[in-house]
Amino acid sequence: MENKIMDISPIQQLIGENRLDEAEKNLILAQSSYPDNFQLSILLGEIALKKQDFASAINHFNRAIEINPDCTQAKAYLKTIKDILNISNSFYFENTYLADDIYE
Repeated sequence: MENKIMDISPIQQLIGENRLDEAEKNLILAQSSYPDNFQLSILLGEIALKKQDFASAINHFNRAIEINPDCTQAKAYLKTIKDILNISNSFYFENTYLADDIYE
């Protein structure tokens, strides 16, 4: 597995400044030069997670694991997303305040 080294700190700074679209564009460009760099997939997943685009985040984290099967960070993010979606679903189905007769 070849994992070219790339300085990702400027992109991390953009993410920290919440300049997500700009960071995402830079990451997509970087992936063309560094297709086997799992850190780029993790960063794209983090951006998708911040945008609450869980499907894209899952895809990016799975890609990071595909590149590096030992990537514990991506695995932890996938567990977090699963937990978020489970909480979300249980809240919706168990919350009595969402009953339609309240709004009549």
